[in-house]
Amino acid sequence: MAPGGKIERYQVPQNPSQACARRDSLAKIIYGRIFDFLVERINHALDLQRRVDEMETTNASHRTLNMDEMPKLGILDIYGFEVFDQNGFEQFCINYVNEKLQQLFIELTLRSEQDEYAREGIEWTPIPFFNNKVVCDLMDANYIKQTRQAVAQSPGIFLVLDDTVKTMHSQEGEAIDKTFLDKVTSTHQNHPHFAKRGRDFGIRHYAGTVQYQTQGFGDTNKGAVSPELYSMLQKSKNKLIRYLFPASDMEEEEKRSSNRRKQMAAPTAGSKIRTQCEALIQTLMECSPHYVRCLKSNDQKQANRFDDGRVLHQIQYLGLLENLRVRRSGFAYRGEYGRFLDRFRIISSQTYPDHVFTGSDKKGTQLILRSAAEGIPKLKEEAQFGKTMVFIRTPETLFAIEKLREEVIGRYARKIQHTWRSYFGQRYFLKLNHDISKLYEANGKLRQRVSICRPFHGKYLLKENTDEIHSRISEIMRFYGDSEKIIFVDFVDKIMPRAGPRNNTKDIELTKGFWDCGSVYSASRLLVLSDQYLYVIEETIPSSVEGGDSRNEKVPKSPMYRLRQRAHITMIEGILLSTYADPCFILQIQPEPLLKEPIRNNWLEDRSVLNCMDTGKKFGLFNRRHHCRFTGKIYCDEVCKRVEVIPSLGYYTPVRVHDSCIGNISTEMLEDQLFLSEKKSEIVSLLADTIRLLGDGKTIPVQFENSVQLRTASDKELSRSPQQKIIFSTAACDELKLTGDQNSLQIYAPTGVPKEYSVNRRKRAKARRQRSEATREEERAQRAQRRVQLEQEREHDRIERIKLRKAKKQADKDARMRAARSSDTNASLLVQSESNKMRSSRNYTNTNTPGFTQQDSGGMGSELAAILARRRGNVE
Repeated sequence: MAPGGKIERYQVPQNPSQACARRDSLAKIIYGRIFDFLVERINHALDLQRRVDEMETTNASHRTLNMDEMPKLGILDIYGFEVFDQNGFEQFCINYVNEKLQQLFIELTLRSEQDEYAREGIEWTPIPFFNNKVVCDLMDANYIKQTRQAVAQSPGIFLVLDDTVKTMHSQEGEAIDKTFLDKVTSTHQNHPHFAKRGRDFGIRHYAGTVQYQTQGFGDTNKGAVSPELYSMLQKSKNKLIRYLFPASDMEEEEKRSSNRRKQMAAPTAGSKIRTQCEALIQTLMECSPHYVRCLKSNDQKQANRFDDGRVLHQIQYLGLLENLRVRRSGFAYRGEYGRFLDRFRIISSQTYPDHVFTGSDKKGTQLILRSAAEGIPKLKEEAQFGKTMVFIRTPETLFAIEKLREEVIGRYARKIQHTWRSYFGQRYFLKLNHDISKLYEANGKLRQRVSICRPFHGKYLLKENTDEIHSRISEIMRFYGDSEKIIFVDFVDKIMPRAGPRNNTKDIELTKGFWDCGSVYSASRLLVLSDQYLYVIEETIPSSVEGGDSRNEKVPKSPMYRLRQRAHITMIEGILLSTYADPCFILQIQPEPLLKEPIRNNWLEDRSVLNCMDTGKKFGLFNRRHHCRFTGKIYCDEVCKRVEVIPSLGYYTPVRVHDSCIGNISTEMLEDQLFLSEKKSEIVSLLADTIRLLGDGKTIPVQFENSVQLRTASDKELSRSPQQKIIFSTAACDELKLTGDQNSLQIYAPTGVPKEYSVNRRKRAKARRQRSEATREEERAQRAQRRVQLEQEREHDRIERIKLRKAKKQADKDARMRAARSSDTNASLLVQSESNKMRSSRNYTNTNTPGFTQQDSGGMGSELAAILARRRGNVE
């Protein structure tokens, strides 16, 4: 203002570079104010404390929310590490924030993990990792004078840039950039993470080296807006712009500008970034942060497209490889003893069921890992026991423990299914048992001692090492597309004649022989009854082969299971039993007639198939076509050279079939069959009831005869049932006896038990059931009491641990705050002393000089919120 109160105006010409800088500065300040305005409005809309106050005012009689009791969840979404072909001041600031967050990650994750190892008292090797504090100091370190007690610390790049901008504020941007590069090079030329290349400089960050172009660093770092531009924005015709730049704000800005001219220059963009980043780090240090690394699969934003190079670039510059290496060098799993015991107690018989084990959680965990180590040998080396937790080094070992748990659960599940089926179908089975008992009494059939009061279960393959049998049965059913609902399965004995000319002459050697009277013998068979079909499966044990360390040592082979007969249950015309106490029953099946010609209506034409339908090899002169007689498909000799009889299709001599058909084809003709089983009564009852359900009430006749002639197959050489007459009788013997010749077969059964024995046996069984139920109830009560006691102990331990963690966290927070206050005080005193001694020299200025506060940044969060609040009050 001129003398006399006149206002003088000056027009200062600007060159193109200065005009562009003013334009960019104006756009940035408008964008910043709009961004802060949106954040303030969102925070106001989501202000829970305001809602709490409103609820307390409107409804004071009811209990309202307490902000201190409410858990809080914050989400920080920030740009990842940026490296482009051209990297400027914006990338420098973003990468600086990522370096600070990486430093926080190291502090809270890696160091805390090693502190946890030491606190638990386990043996571990210190994990080497790159501490990026040296990079953070390179970018934002404050200048500290060298004294006798400490070594001088070079100023950071941000500080050098601020000093260059302040001392060259009247010059053009290119000159500022060149001076800045010369200063930062002379200051950090010996720094291991800094390098100069032409007009650029590079920084070796934790994720990789980035080259920064200094062009525009100076102009972009200038954060102040001239009063002329501020006045122009205040006079804008846009209401939002006038709202964002009020007159009161301009007056305060002018006052601060006059004060700054006396004290220091306006805050730069770099100082604002550092101040905001420091506040962010302080906020995160008071929380329990968790990290989510996001990867961009492609730049085109297309689904199901994975750019390997793009993803690998992100993985490298996110530092994921370093993080994974550090995590892999430690323990992959750590869990409290109580949690581990609850999840894996089922593995050890010493900790499961609950009432069996009464020791501590740590003792239970040790017993579990001891049992698991029998199947996982490396578990002994990878597991360690701390004071409150168990540690497992590699995830593969943990996965192996989980798999072992699933296997144990599978075994228990099969037992539970069997028990539940028995319990759920108890009435059904009791009804069947009662009906068969009445049928036996009506026809005067004697009972065996083992069959009296025998419970019906249906499935009896519940022993160990039966998974292979179950999978083989399911494979046969899936081969035909049959229902896999199994009603009964167990091993039985089948009476068979001696081998004929075209029968397998090795059957006697491969099967389990029990009775052999010269003309017939008994062979073990697996009888499977589903809701639609009856399967007879042969178990063959191939001869042992030579092997091992010595020539005489024999290596046994695992048994093989081959389907011999598959018949629909409606094809069973009746069931024959004798009146004696024998385990024999006869299934009457009408023999099928011989076919004059084999059935070939499912064959494919040779010309329609050019390649093998299994291997894909092309057919030619040396790779001929071969039809599988069962499926009709065309294969090469490599997979279709084995032979088998197929009586159902009219192939009564061995013919070519595909390898997948071996063991799945019914190779025996339909005929009457004689079986022996101690579970004869159950088989007869289930079979009769299944036929009744499938045949819409049609019943199958159950007859009692002591002399019978079986109806054998039309092809006598393929028949697998005795052709002589069968005569049942009783003898004074303790076990079943078979005798006979080519004309007749005598089966002598032991004497049966009297009816009074059956009545007494039932009474004793009922008393045993009552005692067992009382014992189970007592065990349930003990288990419930033990569970309540264990939960109380764990809850007490959990509360104690929470108290210790809260106390440690509060102590760390107080120590950090005391250290921060002491550091700020010392730094301020040092800077003020140096400024007084060397005021005339060009020294690096500390941006944390007393007098500069966060409100001085202009347009920042707290100041804008206060202005907007006042504005709303004036409008109202």
